[in-house]
Amino acid sequence: MNENDNVQQNTAKKKKGAVNIDQLTGLPLMRSYWNLVAEKIESNPVCSTMMSVNILNFQYFNKWYGRDKGDALLAELGKYFQQLCHDHDMIAGYMGNDYFSVFFKEDADLVDALIESVKLIVGRYMTDPLFRPVWGGYKYTDGDTTDAIDMYDYTIMAIGKCYIYSYADINWFSEGMARDLATTVDLMPRIQRAMSNNEFTIYLQPKCQIVDGRIVGAEALVRWITADGEMISPGKFISFLEKNGYITQLDQHVWEITCQTIRHWMDTGLPVVPVSINVSRIDIQNMDVVRILTEMVHKYQIPVSTLEIEITESAYVENEGVVKETEEALKRNGFKIIIDDFGSGYSSLNMLKDVDADVLKLDMRFLDFSNGNRGRGINIIYSIIDMARQIDLPIIVEGIETLEQIELLSMMGCEYVQGYYFYQPMSIESFETLISDKNNVTTSNIHKRKMTRSYLQDITAYFWKVAEVNPWTGEYHFIKKSEVKDGIMSPRPQTIEDYSKRYVENGMVHHSDSDKFIHETSIVATQLQIAKKQHRRRVHLRCMKEGRYVWITFECIVPNVFSKSNPWVLYTWKIADTDVAARQDTMNLIDKTCKTIVKMDGYTGMCEIIQIDGEEENLGYHISKHFDTWNHNIIDNNLIHPEELQAYKKFTDMKTMTERLALSDNPLRFQYRRMVGDIYRWVCMTVSRSLDYTDEHPILMIMVQYINYLYEPYLPEEFSETDSVKSILNNLVFASHINITKETFVSAQDLATVEVATGIMSDTNYMVGIRRLVKELVLPEFKEAYLAFMNREWLLEKFGEGHTSLFFEYQRLVDGEPKWHLMSLVLYRDKETGHIMATEYVYNIDSQKRIELELKASVAASKN
Repeated sequence: MNENDNVQQNTAKKKKGAVNIDQLTGLPLMRSYWNLVAEKIESNPVCSTMMSVNILNFQYFNKWYGRDKGDALLAELGKYFQQLCHDHDMIAGYMGNDYFSVFFKEDADLVDALIESVKLIVGRYMTDPLFRPVWGGYKYTDGDTTDAIDMYDYTIMAIGKCYIYSYADINWFSEGMARDLATTVDLMPRIQRAMSNNEFTIYLQPKCQIVDGRIVGAEALVRWITADGEMISPGKFISFLEKNGYITQLDQHVWEITCQTIRHWMDTGLPVVPVSINVSRIDIQNMDVVRILTEMVHKYQIPVSTLEIEITESAYVENEGVVKETEEALKRNGFKIIIDDFGSGYSSLNMLKDVDADVLKLDMRFLDFSNGNRGRGINIIYSIIDMARQIDLPIIVEGIETLEQIELLSMMGCEYVQGYYFYQPMSIESFETLISDKNNVTTSNIHKRKMTRSYLQDITAYFWKVAEVNPWTGEYHFIKKSEVKDGIMSPRPQTIEDYSKRYVENGMVHHSDSDKFIHETSIVATQLQIAKKQHRRRVHLRCMKEGRYVWITFECIVPNVFSKSNPWVLYTWKIADTDVAARQDTMNLIDKTCKTIVKMDGYTGMCEIIQIDGEEENLGYHISKHFDTWNHNIIDNNLIHPEELQAYKKFTDMKTMTERLALSDNPLRFQYRRMVGDIYRWVCMTVSRSLDYTDEHPILMIMVQYINYLYEPYLPEEFSETDSVKSILNNLVFASHINITKETFVSAQDLATVEVATGIMSDTNYMVGIRRLVKELVLPEFKEAYLAFMNREWLLEKFGEGHTSLFFEYQRLVDGEPKWHLMSLVLYRDKETGHIMATEYVYNIDSQKRIELELKASVAASKN
């Protein structure tokens, strides 16, 4: 602590001895601060200001990022306030629990400076607006009799208003707050009388299916109705009861009335829907909640499934151990657990792994459309709904008030809501009138699916889209959705058949497959499948994906757990599976086209030979551990054409390559002739940054390719199957798989790929499509050669002679302009059928081919 930073402390020491100082912040603690303020007022009672500040959600910041980082922030704030005390006639104190308070002579500029400076300090540690400083202020005037302690309490009350008006930086204590405070003081004796006179009762707010508004349950909410009929808002007494410990008595009273009400429904034949009660952290700390609730259920002889328990997420965060033990005990006794206000604690995703909840309840404040954070709120709520769906956990959103919110939530896949849009809280009598009409109630209550979590995770990773469908009612929800624009499904279709019709109407299914799609996704087709006891039903269709039609496989799967009580089948959409074959074919092509691949440390020169051809391996180049050794072997063995030798040496200088790539992440390329067998062939060396590249540790990738195999020199940033596939396909127009023996495409996806790439309608017989392509797009001088190259008998003959790779260059029209293309066929025999197969790769090599032709023309001209 700086000696000159503690004027306030030195003054206090002279008057009353040592001040109690907080070791972390270096500021006086609460009582010492109050004493210093009192002395200041006594000695100089001028117009002054007290301001207190709290960092919103600071306890969650500590939980997320660690207490060390939180303490560092508090320490820096302490130093800032110490400096202010030195520079201004100010008193500052640390009040505990990340609250600071300051007292100074009235100064509007200093107020603004405080707010902005603290905001900047906090911003250096936490950029998320969820963690931000909020201020409460009190203005002391000459003649004011308010003491220091009351002033501080008033600033804290004002901070509470900032929580409500969450985008205000500061809120000043006002006359209205003073009236509220007086009301609170007046409430104490009234509450005591109300408890004795049973003036507290419950109202019930329905929980509804979003699709039709039918009731699936209710929440019990306390209401205070006085003897003269006045209803007092819960906001005026709940927090007061929590502070004074009376909340436990009130909660037990609410629980008792709820059990009595459920028993009454059972006795009178009314539909019985589950009712949730709220259990607070204070209840759990001060009562044996499990024993009390279990005894109530037995006392009134009601099914435990009809009484659900809502526990706020903040209760888990603030007292995790005790709350978790209570939750587990309630679960063992058969109670369903609902996590209330889920998402408000900002530790939600981490918390779920330790909590065995049955339902999540999300507050609609995340979708407050009245401020600029609408998009962010939508992202948060969508992420939570999607996450809950992935782990098979039902979710209900409360606070729903508008049609816009309903449509948005419906589009996100939310199934259950609670709020004024459907029903406001109502008396028990009104609720009973509502449920007496059975059309207002559904027997399908909120429950977990019976499919296992791992099963859902597996299928969502494997499929493009997955939906659970009730084949008797048409109800559905998506476990995994595609990238279909949200707008076309708003408002949300009520049944899977409505969804399919909307999908077709918006052009998301190829017109030739529309009728098939409507039929296959209908519940009639699924009911017939169930009657036939078919586990799977499959059909191939073309659907829109990323702006073009692709072949997909639609399947209806009847799970083993399908039953009357769990009537859900799976509708799945899967892109035709050519990925594995494409990856293997691509790796084969890389093996044929890439002569050398080397990974090198740009500073040390140490290298890893990832791939070399057989010729280099025979010369022992594969054992080279240093790039210069490997490179000198090539030079010393006269493998580089003499005309390119000097340029090659300059290009492959290790220091030069490293320095050039440090300045730019663009790959370096050099074309030269290299001895292959007994002739020189043109190759291209490409050097680029590896994925592991950093300025401190520059890792380079070096690839040597035959130019006449691939005309676009490129280099994958890291040599792995995934990145190599991306790189090798970089110049690819399309790839397809052909059964030469049968003259057919291997799959519907191959047919679709060719159609999309060429714009020519093809046929399952690939020669039909080839003839159409040649007729309409291939330039006349190449037509005959193209057909001869793809002739079945000729391909079978070549394979019989041992050829596994064939290449053909030609020109075809692209947007009306002739472009050079390279066709590569990789031939192989299918191990299961014995058929001769081919993987066809077509590359656009127009710019590279024109450069080659110009180079040849230039060489020919120089010889003349």
